[in-house]
Parts: sequence; C-alpha cells; structure tokens
Amino acid sequence: MNALDIPEIRTIIANLLPKSDLVSCSCVSRDWRDSSTPLLYRDVVLSKYGPGIESVESNKHFIRYLELDKRFYEESAWTSVQQIVLSIIISNTRLSRLILETEAYGPKECLMGPNGAKALSKALMVNTTLTTLDLACNSIERNGAKALSKALKINSTLTTLNLRFCSIDSDGIRALSAALKCNSTLTTLDLSQNSIDVDGALALSDALKINSALTDLNLHMNDIGGVGAEVLLDALKINSTLIKIELGDNSIEQNIDQVLIETLKSNSTLTELSLANDSIGNFEAHAISAALKVNSTLATLNLGCNNINDGGALALSEALKINSTLTSLYLYINEIGDDGVQALSDALKVNKTLATLSLGNNYCLENGARALSEALKINTTLTSLNLDANVSDGYECCIGDDGAQALSEALRANSSLITLSLADNAITDKGAIALIEALKINATLTSLDLSKNNIGPSTVRATIEALEANSTLTTLNLELNAIGEQGVQEIRKIMQTRQY
Repeated sequence: MNALDIPEIRTIIANLLPKSDLVSCSCVSRDWRDSSTPLLYRDVVLSKYGPGIESVESNKHFIRYLELDKRFYEESAWTSVQQIVLSIIISNTRLSRLILETEAYGPKECLMGPNGAKALSKALMVNTTLTTLDLACNSIERNGAKALSKALKINSTLTTLNLRFCSIDSDGIRALSAALKCNSTLTTLDLSQNSIDVDGALALSDALKINSALTDLNLHMNDIGGVGAEVLLDALKINSTLIKIELGDNSIEQNIDQVLIETLKSNSTLTELSLANDSIGNFEAHAISAALKVNSTLATLNLGCNNINDGGALALSEALKINSTLTSLYLYINEIGDDGVQALSDALKVNKTLATLSLGNNYCLENGARALSEALKINTTLTSLNLDANVSDGYECCIGDDGAQALSEALRANSSLITLSLADNAITDKGAIALIEALKINATLTSLDLSKNNIGPSTVRATIEALEANSTLTTLNLELNAIGEQGVQEIRKIMQTRQY
C-alpha cells in the first residue's frame, strides 16, 4: 500500500500545505479532496475573490473562522448573506470566531442594522461554540443592542464582543448592562465610539459592581463626562476582575482627583488605565501620583493629549521614584517643558520598572534632552522612548542638534533602549551623524526614527558605515528628509536584509 493511500498521512501532509496547494490537491482525486476540504474551509473570508456562497453553504460544518471582507459589503447587502451566516452559527459545531465588521461609513443598506442584530441574537441563543463576535460599524442601534443583551443572558461561550461604532445610545447600554449582571463568560467588551452618556455610564457602573467575568472594557470616544467617569471609577473599588479600562476622549472636563486617588489605592486588579484626551490637568496628575505611591498593580497609564505641565510631571516623577509596577507611561501631547522632563529624568535614575515613556509633542527642548541623556546612562530598564515633535516657538526652540548630540552620548553607554523616536525635531546632519555614529558602539537599539527632520545627503555615507558596523538596528526611518533618492536606495538596500 502506498503511504498516500492512508487518510491520516494525507491529513498530515495537507496540514503542511498553503491554501493554494490545497486547492490543487483537492482536484487530484476524491481521497485528496476529502483530506483537503476541511482545511480549505477551516478559515473562510467571504469576498469577491474568495469561495462562493454555495460552496461555503455546502462546507459550513468545517468552518472555525468566518469573516466578511469589508469590501464585500460594498457590493452585497447584509440580507444577501444573512441566511448563510445564521445557518453557520446555528448548525456549525466548530465555529469560534465571527468577524462581521464593516466600513465605518458604508452604505446603510449594506449594514446589519437592528433587524440583522435581532436575527443574529436568536442564533446566538442556541450556539455553543462561538467565542469571538465582531460587529463593529454595523449601526445596530439601541434595538440591536437590546436583542443582543437577551442572547448574552443565555449564551455561555462568547468571551469577546466588539460593538465599536454601532450607534448605540444609553438606552441600549442599559440593556447590555443588565445582561452583564448575569453573564459569566464575556471577558472583553468594546463599546468605543458610540453615544454613551452619563446614564449609560451609571448602568455600566452598576453592572461592574456585580459582574465577575469582564476583564477588558473599552469606552473610548463616548460622552460619559466627569460624572460618568467618577461612577465607573467608583465601581472599580468593588470590582475585582477588570484589568483594563479605556476612558479616553470622553469629555471629562472636571476634577476627578479624589475618586482617582481612592480607586487606585483600593483596587488591586486594574493593570491598564487610559484617560487620554480627557482634559486631565495637574490636579489629577497629583492625585494619580499619590495613588501610584501605594498602588501595586497598574502597569500601563495613558495620560496623553491632556493639560499636564511641569507641575504635573514633577508630581508623577515623585511617584516613579517609589512605584515598582508601572511599565508604560504615556504623556504625549501635554505641556511638559524642560523642568518637567528634568524631574522625570531624575526619577528614571532610580526607577527599575518603567520600560516605555512617551513624551512626544511636549516642550522638551535641548536641556530636557540633556537631562534624559544623563538618565539613560544610568537607567537599565527603559526600552522605548518617544520624543517626537518637541518644539516651541515655531522651531526656534527644539531638541535640535545639541539635544541629538546629548542623546547620542547616552546611546554609547546605554544597553537597554530598543526604540528611540526623534521625528520632527529640527535635527540636521550634525545631530543625525552624532546619533548614527553612536550606532557603531550601541548593540541594543533596534529602531531609530529620524523622520521629518532637516537631514541631508551628507548623512548617507556616515549611515552606511555605521550600519556596516552595527548588526542590531532593524528599523531606520529617514522619511521626509532631504537625503536624496540615491541615498534612500543605498540605505534601503542594507535595511532590507535585516527584516525578519
């Protein structure tokens, strides 16, 4: 007997083949078709170039992953595929992931809408395998959310639900919140970019006090306001399962310093908190600082795009001298100048845990860069530093060449930094060459961004020589400079050999 006549052998071989070869094998014989078909239809993307509806219908019992390509919606209304999708959800015993995300502003007739969500919810009530459902941008509205909430009260397998940009208001959120009070399997819920106001936040807050399964809640770009943020943070004093909450872009615009202190001091599970673009100022920065001195779980804190200046940075720096759990701190697009950066730099000299620091779009100028350079000569844990676009007075004040030279000195001594971003800092050939020359000695940096500066052709030869001596840098961004096409090609040729 030929080994290829054994079904198990054919299955092993089929598992090793790319999809294009599986298609060819399925045409060889019935035996090969039987071995290839389950793999061909394990992961299905419905698109104008993918398998047809009829073949998907015939092989629906093999599907584990089903996605409707976004462009598919441009040509086919949801109603044209609804039946096959519902059929797969109801009868398939392998389906685990269903991705039905559409284009954010696609034609309304192509979206699922409330009625489609109602039909889908009925199918979810009997499905026992689906773990991930993505309905982003489908305009299911409040009635669709209400229908899904009924399914969530019964379904016991779904763990991830994406309802981003689905036109859900607080009435719909109240229904979903009621479901969360009894659902014990959903761990990730994305409600970003909807129309959730303070009433919706209150409903979610009540649910969080009871729910013991949800670990990741995304409320980015809603309208919960300061009161909404307060009640949600207040719920975290009781909730002991939520690990990540995204509250950015929510028009907080009022002091929430007291609830921040109380929550972060008492909560022992939250590891990631985002308050980006929430009009957070120095009051909140001081409150967070006080809490971070005793909090032992928060690992990622995003305070980007707020109103924090040197005073707030100073407060946060004091916390960094004590805190031993925070690994990522995002302070991009604030109002932090050299004094604030000096304070943060002093903290980096003693902090042993922070790995990522983002200070892009602040007012860290030459002196701030020097302070960071001195810190990097001592610090052994920071792996990523972003200083993009730190300019003032129309580029009259900036990190510039002097700041770049200071940082180049740090690169010669530092052995932990992996990513350094200095885009849009008015750095010329002088500063760029100093940084590039440091690469001959530095053996840890893998990514350097010098895009949008004033670097010319004079830097090309130094760059090539440095790259010949350096074997660790895999990404070098020199876009939007003036190094010339020949220089671009020469550097690109070297860098392409380093892409893994």
